[in-house]
Amino acid sequence: MKLFTTSRHGDALVVAADAAVGSLNASDFHDEADRLIAQMRESSLKKLVFDLKRAEYFGSQMLELMISVWRHVSPANGALALCHVSEAGRDVLHVVGLDMFWPVCNTLDEAISALGPSSESST
Repeated sequence: MKLFTTSRHGDALVVAADAAVGSLNASDFHDEADRLIAQMRESSLKKLVFDLKRAEYFGSQMLELMISVWRHVSPANGALALCHVSEAGRDVLHVVGLDMFWPVCNTLDEAISALGPSSESST
């Protein structure tokens, strides 16, 4: 089951929730994490934005998915940002302390900017 749509914006991969991810189960989580990490490896992208416009609420499995992908990009000086996060989602991120590691932005453009300057000209 594919829960996310991905698209490239400059040198960032944008991962947009296609459905409510509040009830993401462990099997879906592993499949999606593997798919996203493989896509990042194939594209050599190190910047990632999770667009949570359609995710009014998300739970521990979604957090695990974001952490798993972040752990993949972090050692390669990659970065992760979030956008369109609901108030409930912001509360979850704050309670677990992830808002200290990842920029939580209002718009996709803000999130992409928060990831730092583009390195596309070097390719």
